[in-house]
Amino acid sequence: MRIDCAHLHRDCAHCCGLCCTAFQFLGRAGCFDAKPAGVPCVHLDENNRCAVYAQREGLNLSWCLSFDCFGAGPAALRRMGGQSWRDAPDGGAVLFQVFSQLLPLHQLEWYLVQALEAAQTPRFRAHLTELRQVNLQLQQLSIPELLTLDVESHRTQVSTALHQLTTFHCPHKVPAHGNCVGRRFLGIDLREHDCSLALF
Repeated sequence: MRIDCAHLHRDCAHCCGLCCTAFQFLGRAGCFDAKPAGVPCVHLDENNRCAVYAQREGLNLSWCLSFDCFGAGPAALRRMGGQSWRDAPDGGAVLFQVFSQLLPLHQLEWYLVQALEAAQTPRFRAHLTELRQVNLQLQQLSIPELLTLDVESHRTQVSTALHQLTTFHCPHKVPAHGNCVGRRFLGIDLREHDCSLALF
């Protein structure tokens, strides 16, 4: 079963640099110098484009290379009527909050779509379909409702269902309580292991 999830891919051309502005940067490896949340990255130009986008790999910006908003940036901008944080009277405060709430919902939808395509039993498919419908409804909440939504509670429900699915398909567990930081995996076949909750 293939599900259209084109709306879950990043689309920087229809965003306003939210990932480069809304988040706090701690100045750690893989990211630019530290900055507070709500302040644009120094490399974000006036057209909301990254001035060093093509040089990210050479600059070892692993966070910037790997980050994907799953379409939450453009969705947040649409919810605010297309008004960029640059033009908002509040400096984009509400837009940043909407983006922060939509981001995990879009991430969860992407995982649910992948799980639905992999689910082998009607029971799992029915449960995942129900969770996805709830997830889609949450994305359409009014802005006041969205801003007060307990996203973590919903994430816990989805994570539990996804863990049950991976446990069903991958009965072998990663040892050491899922803490794999510093472990070497050269020559180890992990294809039959459940790594969904592991820390690498």
